[in-house]
Amino acid sequence: MDVARICEEHKPSVIFCENVKGLVIHDKGRTFQIIRKAFRDLGYQTFWKILNSKDFGVPQNRERIYVVAFRNDIAPETFDFPKMTDDTKRLWDIREENPVVDD
Repeated sequence: MDVARICEEHKPSVIFCENVKGLVIHDKGRTFQIIRKAFRDLGYQTFWKILNSKDFGVPQNRERIYVVAFRNDIAPETFDFPKMTDDTKRLWDIREENPVVDD
């Protein structure tokens, strides 16, 4: 896992990763367990949550898993992911009023 190799070499304070939400259930959850164990073995406390971009003002229904890992020497007890801010945006809301026409 390249991320683990990079983290082992550079020891960043915080690691932020995102992936498809299916990562949590891939191979009956074993893949995600391996990833979390790799971070633990490198000295990181992980927090994760599945969030949907449509809940944050983006006109797109896109669920992704977000993982935040803190190095153990600075890790908080808990981590609060952002709460929904805006789920009212639709594609129609961001369209061009005067679209460019290619002649």
